[in-house]
Amino acid sequence: MARNLSFSVPGQDFQIQRGDRLSSGSSDYMVLDFLGEGSFGKVTRCVELDTYKMVAIKIMKKRQQAMRDAQLEVRKQIRVLKGKKCYG
Repeated sequence: MARNLSFSVPGQDFQIQRGDRLSSGSSDYMVLDFLGEGSFGKVTRCVELDTYKMVAIKIMKKRQQAMRDAQLEVRKQIRVLKGKKCYG
């Protein structure tokens, strides 16, 4: 099952490229593709390097108000996506 993760990259707004490695502290991910972009950030398709599971990661802009708004939007999206199956 795909997990929805969210990252903010300090000092970098959208400087992520295919092949970049992201770390959450407990897991590492490789960026495979970009799924979309909005006012709060980009959504990437990544693979978790330990398990090879496909995940979607939202990379948010590092601005205080945008961060708060984005967190609310992510929570809303997670509520909508719960129960839906994602195929990668």
